[in-house]
Amino acid sequence: MHRHPIVIALGGALALAGAAQAQSLRISDTDTARIVTVRYADLDLSRADGAHSLIQRVRQAASVACGGAPSLGDLNATDRFRACVSRNMDGAIHSLARPNVTALYETHTRPALLAAR
Repeated sequence: MHRHPIVIALGGALALAGAAQAQSLRISDTDTARIVTVRYADLDLSRADGAHSLIQRVRQAASVACGGAPSLGDLNATDRFRACVSRNMDGAIHSLARPNVTALYETHTRPALLAAR
Protein backbone atom coordinates (compact mmCIF):
# COMPACT_ATOMS: atom_id res chain seq x y z
CA MET A 1 0.00 0.00 0.00
CA HIS A 2 1.44 3.37 -1.01
CA ARG A 3 0.90 6.13 1.55
CA HIS A 4 1.64 9.81 1.16
CA PRO A 5 2.56 11.87 4.19
CA ILE A 6 0.48 15.00 4.59
CA VAL A 7 1.15 18.33 6.21
CA ILE A 8 -1.97 20.17 7.28
CA ALA A 9 -2.07 23.72 8.49
CA LEU A 10 -5.47 24.04 10.07
CA GLY A 11 -7.52 27.10 9.38
CA GLY A 12 -7.32 26.87 5.63
CA ALA A 13 -3.78 26.32 4.37
CA LEU A 14 -2.81 22.87 3.11
CA ALA A 15 0.42 21.52 1.69
CA LEU A 16 1.70 18.04 0.86
CA ALA A 17 4.90 16.96 2.56
CA GLY A 18 7.81 15.38 0.70
CA ALA A 19 7.64 11.63 0.09
CA ALA A 20 10.79 10.99 2.11
CA GLN A 21 9.27 12.32 5.34
CA ALA A 22 7.55 10.07 7.89
CA GLN A 23 3.79 9.72 7.60
CA SER A 24 2.32 12.48 9.67
CA LEU A 25 -0.20 15.26 9.77
CA ARG A 26 1.06 18.63 10.90
CA ILE A 27 -1.75 20.56 12.49
CA SER A 28 -1.51 24.25 13.30
CA ASP A 29 -4.07 26.88 14.12
CA THR A 30 -3.57 30.38 12.79
CA ASP A 31 -5.09 32.01 15.88
CA THR A 32 -2.92 30.26 18.47
CA ALA A 33 0.20 29.68 16.32
CA ARG A 34 0.49 26.19 17.84
CA ILE A 35 1.72 23.35 15.64
CA VAL A 36 1.02 19.71 16.49
CA THR A 37 2.30 16.73 14.52
CA VAL A 38 0.15 13.61 14.30
CA ARG A 39 2.04 10.51 13.25
CA TYR A 40 0.11 7.67 11.69
CA ALA A 41 2.64 5.42 9.94
CA ASP A 42 1.91 2.79 12.60
CA LEU A 43 -1.79 2.67 11.67
CA ASP A 44 -3.46 0.57 8.99
CA LEU A 45 -5.95 3.12 7.70
CA SER A 46 -7.74 0.47 5.63
CA ARG A 47 -9.03 -1.02 8.89
CA ALA A 48 -11.76 0.58 11.01
CA ASP A 49 -9.64 0.48 14.18
CA GLY A 50 -6.76 2.25 12.40
CA ALA A 51 -9.09 4.90 11.00
CA HIS A 52 -10.68 5.40 14.43
CA SER A 53 -7.25 5.76 16.07
CA LEU A 54 -6.22 8.39 13.53
CA ILE A 55 -9.44 10.35 14.09
CA GLN A 56 -8.80 10.31 17.84
CA ARG A 57 -5.22 11.51 17.31
CA VAL A 58 -6.42 14.31 15.02
CA ARG A 59 -9.06 15.34 17.58
CA GLN A 60 -6.44 15.54 20.33
CA ALA A 61 -4.03 17.47 18.10
CA ALA A 62 -6.77 19.89 17.03
CA SER A 63 -7.64 20.46 20.68
CA VAL A 64 -4.03 21.30 21.48
CA ALA A 65 -3.60 23.44 18.35
CA CYS A 66 -6.77 25.35 19.26
CA GLY A 67 -5.39 26.19 22.69
CA GLY A 68 -7.03 23.52 24.80
CA ALA A 69 -10.52 23.51 26.25
CA PRO A 70 -11.38 26.71 28.10
CA SER A 71 -13.09 26.78 31.47
CA LEU A 72 -16.71 25.69 31.34
CA GLY A 73 -17.94 29.07 32.56
CA ASP A 74 -16.58 30.95 29.55
CA LEU A 75 -19.28 30.24 26.96
CA ASN A 76 -17.83 32.47 24.23
CA ALA A 77 -14.41 30.87 24.52
CA THR A 78 -16.00 27.41 24.58
CA ASP A 79 -17.93 28.17 21.39
CA ARG A 80 -14.78 29.47 19.66
CA PHE A 81 -12.81 26.42 20.82
CA ARG A 82 -15.44 23.94 19.59
CA ALA A 83 -15.69 25.73 16.25
CA CYS A 84 -11.90 25.71 15.92
CA VAL A 85 -11.65 21.97 16.67
CA SER A 86 -14.52 21.13 14.32
CA ARG A 87 -13.17 23.28 11.46
CA ASN A 88 -9.67 21.93 11.82
CA MET A 89 -10.74 18.29 12.12
CA ASP A 90 -12.86 18.69 8.98
CA GLY A 91 -9.88 20.05 7.08
CA ALA A 92 -7.46 17.43 8.34
CA ILE A 93 -9.69 14.41 7.76
CA HIS A 94 -10.91 15.49 4.33
CA SER A 95 -7.41 16.36 3.10
CA LEU A 96 -6.29 12.79 3.74
CA ALA A 97 -8.51 11.65 0.88
CA ARG A 98 -9.05 8.26 2.54
CA PRO A 99 -12.71 7.34 1.92
CA ASN A 100 -12.97 4.93 4.87
CA VAL A 101 -11.47 7.46 7.31
CA THR A 102 -13.74 10.20 5.97
CA ALA A 103 -16.82 7.94 6.15
CA LEU A 104 -16.10 6.98 9.76
CA TYR A 105 -15.52 10.61 10.66
CA GLU A 106 -18.68 11.82 8.87
CA THR A 107 -20.84 9.07 10.37
CA HIS A 108 -19.73 9.13 14.01
CA THR A 109 -17.35 11.92 14.99
CA ARG A 110 -18.53 14.95 13.05
CA PRO A 111 -22.18 14.73 14.18
CA ALA A 112 -21.02 14.67 17.81
CA LEU A 113 -18.80 17.70 17.23
CA LEU A 114 -21.63 19.62 15.61
CA ALA A 115 -24.09 18.67 18.34
CA ALA A 116 -21.72 20.06 20.96
CA ARG A 117 -21.64 23.46 19.26
